[in-house]
Amino acid sequence: MGRRLDVYMHGGEIQDVRLDGESLWPSWFKIEWKENGQRSAKIRGERLSTNFGDEIVIHQTEAGVSPNDVPAGVGGGAAQPADAGADSA
Repeated sequence: MGRRLDVYMHGGEIQDVRLDGESLWPSWFKIEWKENGQRSAKIRGERLSTNFGDEIVIHQTEAGVSPNDVPAGVGGGAAQPADAGADSA
């Protein structure tokens, strides 16, 4: 598949959502974190999955930093849930 979904957040608020570089904000979308570490997303009828080679990346800047002050590609990277990697033994 090879699609890429970038979600840009600033201070916990969404600033932009881009599918393969095209801005689709404001648009309804969802991202799901699977228990095996994979992620899936749906936006405008398009389905993406890291399991099938797609990229789902969340870029975050802190509330005290202007999004204009952060170079492109710098941010939180691919977000993981708080319990990612925890053993379920």
